Amino acid sequence: FDPYVKDEKYHQCSTLEELFESNDIISIHVRLTSETLELIGEPELRAIKAPVILINTSRGEILNENAVLNGLQSGSIRSLGTDVLSGEHESAFPVKSPLFQYYMDNNNVVITPHIGGACTDAWMVSEEIVIDKIINLLEA
Repeated sequence: FDPYVKDEKYHQCSTLEELFESNDIISIHVRLTSETLELIGEPELRAIKAPVILINTSRGEILNENAVLNGLQSGSIRSLGTDVLSGEHESAFPVKSPLFQYYMDNNNVVITPHIGGACTDAWMVSEEIVIDKIINLLEA
């Protein structure tokens, strides 16, 4: 689902609710803006084709964490994989996050500390980009 991209090659859902009704795995990849703040909350989760696997690699605030917690506890969300949590920059983090508290006592949540994409290939590409930028700067 992307309200800004139309591509005939892919099946398009017209709403988030339609996306949640028709998929077993939902992976979220959006920027945090006023439009995407708590993009996934109670209305979207009520539309879930349960049980769903939910993945968030965006920002923690994209999810309404209490709604996601309710989904985990009720079983409508089978599992959650996230690279981020709400309030991750606060001094009390992660203690305040209801998802972190749930994670401590359950095995259907995986939280990676901003290293979900850390792999040899990604490191090599990142190093090449940095080297190219340094070379371009020095040659300028």
